[in-house]
Amino acid sequence: MALACWNCGEDLTSVPKPISRHAQCPSCFEALRCCRLCQHFDEATAGQCREERADPPTRKESANFCEFFRPRANAYVDRRGKAASDAKAKLEALFGSQETDQAIDNALDRSPSPPSREDAARAALEALFRKPD
Repeated sequence: MALACWNCGEDLTSVPKPISRHAQCPSCFEALRCCRLCQHFDEATAGQCREERADPPTRKESANFCEFFRPRANAYVDRRGKAASDAKAKLEALFGSQETDQAIDNALDRSPSPPSREDAARAALEALFRKPD
């Protein structure tokens, strides 16, 4: 697996090795010699570093002089896609899904005259709070 930027996923094969403290991603310009790109970085560990002898910095995205730095190939995690899907799931849980939208449309279509704002709001509330079958 090729080395990729921890922030944007850009391929880092063109970056000279060993990675210097001043090295930046050619795409997003984030620091590369930082905790986020290190094989010892672990968000679940206290201090977020598995190397017991290291003195990890507070900002994991900043360049540092850590002598235990070893770049890891799978440092990139697409957090934006996960955050978007999590937010969508929470919204669907809160407001319902396409079934709720369909129920609202059906309620509005059955009325003989164009619905008033109050009728549309009532239909939306009824669809939101109706019990599932």
